[in-house]
Formats: sequence, structure tokens, C-alpha cells
Amino acid sequence: MAADNRAKLQNEAEKYLLQGKTFQAIGEYSKIVQNNPEDVLTLNTIGDLYLRMGSTEEANRCFVRVAESYVRNNFFLKAIAVYKKILRADPDNAEINATIASLYAKQGLNTDACNQYLHLAHIHQKTGDRGQVTKIYETIADLDPANAGVQKKLAEIFLAVEEDAGKGRRHLLHAARALAKAKDHQGAIECYTQAATIAPMNLDELKPFLECCLQSGDAPAILEQLNASLEADPDNLDIREMLGGAYLSA
Repeated sequence: MAADNRAKLQNEAEKYLLQGKTFQAIGEYSKIVQNNPEDVLTLNTIGDLYLRMGSTEEANRCFVRVAESYVRNNFFLKAIAVYKKILRADPDNAEINATIASLYAKQGLNTDACNQYLHLAHIHQKTGDRGQVTKIYETIADLDPANAGVQKKLAEIFLAVEEDAGKGRRHLLHAARALAKAKDHQGAIECYTQAATIAPMNLDELKPFLECCLQSGDAPAILEQLNASLEADPDNLDIREMLGGAYLSA
């Protein structure tokens, strides 16, 4: 489009706005976009004007086009800002929430990504979509493995299904390690204890469990597990040594 023609359409649109004729202004701005589909600033203006008129659906169509253009050109933060305009009117839009979360992750903004994914999980929980909820929490766990709350949530999800108990146990152990690292030894002990009720603990699991118990002064919490492990493997000197240390502490 020739610059003078664009300027003419722009002026006409602004005149209509001054007269309070929003719909006519949109018509002039739309002519600009028809001639230059990549004019995202004008397209964004059209979206804002539709919002002013209460035409949310039309506005969101414009905003999606603007955001997608920004994504194609790797302007991810600008795209996020535009997508958030859509969420103001439709906060539980699963597709838009998922898109924003993935864009945050691409930028390395893992905390923001996790928060967005948590909201997305809440949306799917309300619809009872267990598969999507599980997938989202697994994504959060990949972004933030030390998030004990997410690990415990995954454990809860998997333990609800008998054949997934092994996965649930693994997430309990991940949660226990994360809690121990955060110095929440009692929380870690609870997760280790629950994991031990699902399957016997191996040596690599017993050692951090014992360390948590010694740190918290709650050695009796592991005595039963150590005795059971020693009964299963009476010649294991490592287990005997840990059991001795636990008794001394107790």
C-alpha cells in the first residue's frame, strides 16, 4: 500500500473515532490490514476497538493473529502480552493458557511457566480430564524437579490407580528428596514412610531416609523399615551399620 493511501485511511479512522463512530473506524483500519496483513499494530488496534464495542469474539480473533505473528518473529514476550488480553475476558481458555505456558518455558522463565501450567491443570481438573492433568503436572515436574508439592500431587494421581503404584512411589521419593533438601525433614520422612509401605526400600533409598531421621531426631521412624530390610538380607553389612546407628540415636 502506498504510504499516502495508508495515511489517508489512518486519518479517516481517527476522524471516525473522534466522532464516536467506532464501527466505521474499524472499517478504515481493516482496509489497512487487508493491504498489509503483517501490520500487527493496526490489527491490535482493531482488536482493542472491538473490545470497546463489547465484541469479545471478534477482538480475540484479531489478538490471536497479532500474537501468532509475534511468535513467528520470535517476539515471545510481546506474544504473551497479547495472549493475556484474551485471558482477561476468557481466563479459563485452555488453549491460550497452554500456549502462554509454553512460551514462558521457551524463554527460560520456568517459574512463570509453572504457575501458568498450574492454572491450566486446575482448568482440566474442573472438567475431570485426568489424562491432561497428569500430563501437565509431569511437564511442571520436568521444569521444576525440586517442586515437592508437584511431586506429591503426581504421587497422589498415580497411587489412585493400582497399576500405577510404582510411578506413584517414585514421585514420593522425588518429593522426599526435595523436602529433605529444603530442610523439611519431617515432610521428607512422611514421604519416605509412605513409599516404604508400597514396596521395600533399597540401600540407596534407605540412606537418605536414615539421614532425614537422624537430622530430625526421629530415628524410630526408620527402625521398622531397617529391621525388615535386614530380615530380607541378613548378611548386608551396610544395613546392619545403619540399623546400629539408628538404635544409638534412638
